[in-house]
Amino acid sequence: MKSPLKMVTDLTSRLVGAHSALADLHSTDKELRTMDAEAKAELSSLGNSRPPRDELLAEGWRQIDANAAAWSAAHGLELIDAIRAGTLDAIPIPTSPAEQKRDLRAALDLVTYTAGPPTSEVPRLTAELVAKITDIEAQHSELVERAAELGIALELLPDVRMRRAQAAHLAGLRERDARDRARK
Repeated sequence: MKSPLKMVTDLTSRLVGAHSALADLHSTDKELRTMDAEAKAELSSLGNSRPPRDELLAEGWRQIDANAAAWSAAHGLELIDAIRAGTLDAIPIPTSPAEQKRDLRAALDLVTYTAGPPTSEVPRLTAELVAKITDIEAQHSELVERAAELGIALELLPDVRMRRAQAAHLAGLRERDARDRARK
């Protein structure tokens, strides 16, 4: 039989190890929660990002060219007839596309903003972030389940908890509907 001193020493050493393991568990929980929040903030930022300046200029110039072509198609013959009739002052003449493009560039140069990635990259970056969030959620859920096996209660991430609650609610509704149909 162990002496009381040996029993206390053994118990103390196990408690120190248990305390360290519990601290590691909570540290990992906190780290995964932080990673989840950061990835979701990055995803939100990506969704609200503005295109690079050169992309905006290219789109603006495309619109200027389209508007010029539309004006010409709608008013070109009217302009010719007004010139012939000496009533040119009755026709509003837009500034040239070259002038509009110059003015657009000057206006955009006055705007200070943080450009996001090119629009063509946003779907790929979004998919990567969604995959990262899914992985973090899976890691955290596994941590919560392993901790529960040891009698340690950790909360699921809010989005995971919400999805599980929704899934349980839907399952309950389906079960109730199945019971109702069986009674009929």
